[in-house]
Amino acid sequence: GKGSWYAAGRAIWMDRDSDDEVYFSVFDNALDVGLLSTDDAQMQTTAGGEVTIGRYLGCGCNALEVTYWGIDPTRQEDRVLDPNAIGAAPNLISAFDMTTLNYDDGVNPVASIDNWFNNARAHLLTRDFRYDNLELNFVHHSCTGCCSGLCGKQRRYNVSMLCGIRYIDMDEDVLFAADDVDSVFDGGFGEVKYCIDLENQMLGFQLGARGDYYVNDCLALHTTCKVGIYGNRVSHHSFVGGVNAAVVGAGPNAGREFDIYSNKTDVAMLGELDLGASYQLSCRWRATAGYRVLAISGVALPGDQIPSNFADIDGVADIGTDGSLLLHGGYAGLEFCY
Repeated sequence: GKGSWYAAGRAIWMDRDSDDEVYFSVFDNALDVGLLSTDDAQMQTTAGGEVTIGRYLGCGCNALEVTYWGIDPTRQEDRVLDPNAIGAAPNLISAFDMTTLNYDDGVNPVASIDNWFNNARAHLLTRDFRYDNLELNFVHHSCTGCCSGLCGKQRRYNVSMLCGIRYIDMDEDVLFAADDVDSVFDGGFGEVKYCIDLENQMLGFQLGARGDYYVNDCLALHTTCKVGIYGNRVSHHSFVGGVNAAVVGAGPNAGREFDIYSNKTDVAMLGELDLGASYQLSCRWRATAGYRVLAISGVALPGDQIPSNFADIDGVADIGTDGSLLLHGGYAGLEFCY
């Protein structure tokens, strides 16, 4: 009962392992006590969707297939409020030394932007994430060992090899804001921010294999492994300021704004491991479920773009691409052959 085409639709649930913790907010009387860090706004397990469409070629031993999956996690945020009563001196300060940057809010005298981040009434940290994956693969099926199955002759052992191209678009944005007037972040007077926006666009070649073992006529176990090497085009934007961008106060970069756009192309690598099971519902329908892990290296992450010297504009523009991350989660869906 094999058709010329096949398709699959799956619901996916993915999470991301915690990356290196970076602190943004501390108390001025306890600089070793962090209040607000990237761990406080971690990506949560997020539902997404996956679609595969393929066509068998020749006698059915080969196929060409396209797969797309994507997740768009909700924005995560956390904030800390100054513990002192209104009227008392606030004591929230930034974990970063920005004394080399001057800021003009249009009302107060020009001064170090630290004056706005430090002694604030409230600090806010937000993180945004998005992941999209697109693959075009050539698949070759081979098998050893056959038995009588639900729809005639069923493969007891099946091995598939694949090669193809893969594109992954990964966005991550971080915003750290301070308000020295009140605790309401509405873009009003007295608010300043430090934001880092990154997009990793990876395009490259991958190889892989899938093995299936049929426990009986209907139930099968499978594992899939893929590895690939990619060119990674990174787009980066870093900004410090409020109504205006902060500027370097002195030195060779004096007068340059901390509103930095840059791009870089580097090499990234990805490995994927998939373990699951499927159940043949009829000659054309099959239910499937499993767990997937993706390890990606050679990517730009926000925590790696924070400078030790905020006056080093060119250093900030030189994007760090030695980060790595782990995405993992389950999936479940239906496959149809027609």
